[in-house]
Amino acid sequence: LLACMKQLNTRLDQQRIVIFGAGTAGMGIAAEIKRAIMKLHHLTDEEAARLFWLVDYQGLLLSNDPALTDAQRLYARAPEEVATWAQPFD
Repeated sequence: LLACMKQLNTRLDQQRIVIFGAGTAGMGIAAEIKRAIMKLHHLTDEEAARLFWLVDYQGLLLSNDPALTDAQRLYARAPEEVATWAQPFD
């Protein structure tokens, strides 16, 4: 990721990071990328987590999902953020 950012002449904290799979592996990858962003760009845990969009089998992780783990909850998006998105199965 860092080599890619250098090649594109941009910063990691200016990206939207989408991870498909919010199980233990996906959460581990998100945590490592988040730590790098925090260290390189001096962001807080919450600020860095807002750059991520995690998608699992049920869709985008939303903060109102009671089944989220503690690790997933940090990355979950507020339902209001996506309220105007199209609902293809309605």
